[in-house]
Amino acid sequence: EHTTGALAAIDSARLEAGAANHPDGNPSHTPLELTDARFTIPKKAGWPRWFLADTKANKSGNARWLLVFTRNGLEETWEAAYLTLVAPGKMPEFKT
Repeated sequence: EHTTGALAAIDSARLEAGAANHPDGNPSHTPLELTDARFTIPKKAGWPRWFLADTKANKSGNARWLLVFTRNGLEETWEAAYLTLVAPGKMPEFKT
């Protein structure tokens, strides 16, 4: 609902496949929990705007989850546009 672009297409396909495999819901589903969020927010004029969230998650071991959020105007909702997982010790350094 709050995704866009390729991430939205991938997430939609995953949910559709999950519904086909488990019409009554996946009994072993664990809700995603993101913690220890760190944000990179570039100084930028104009639109679109974006920021990066670097988080821990309750899935995928010790990998950090990097999510890029975008919006095209002040009145729009932030949407997740990109997701990647980064192994411990492999985090790039970000400049703002």
